[in-house]
Amino acid sequence: MNTLLCTLSRESGVSAIAFHPTRHMAVSSSYGGDFKIWVSNHEIQRKDRMLQKTGWICHAVGSYKKKPMTAATFSADGSVLAVAAETVITLWDPEKNVLVAVIGESLEPIVSLSFVGKSDYLVSTSQGSNPQVSVWSTSNLSVTWSYKLHAEGLVLFFSS
Repeated sequence: MNTLLCTLSRESGVSAIAFHPTRHMAVSSSYGGDFKIWVSNHEIQRKDRMLQKTGWICHAVGSYKKKPMTAATFSADGSVLAVAAETVITLWDPEKNVLVAVIGESLEPIVSLSFVGKSDYLVSTSQGSNPQVSVWSTSNLSVTWSYKLHAEGLVLFFSS
């Protein structure tokens, strides 16, 4: 990302950065209570030769009940943006920056999110005195499976 870090998050630290799978779009989430959707800005300037300057501009800003936004991810096709608002998962239309749904609530703050391939399932990890790994159904808006487990990281890999 070619931008000033002070514009990523004014008040608090950046909790996550995720990139759109098919477009020049990204999201940054903040412990300060908002997330920003960024789009690539391509400018072509002419002076004796053609130069291409690439940067990122803020497309939209979102928040949910002033809660810290602790994790973010895009679905495999990019049509859904999932952002953790501390202990709940918010689902957004990234093009329109419209809240589509809110999924359940975990016992502790969610620290990572990842969609499971091209499915409608979303995996979250939370940390604290009751850490857990959970699988959520975005079609049913409910938890499918959850297990008390401390996880340091989350990586999902699928081969075709």
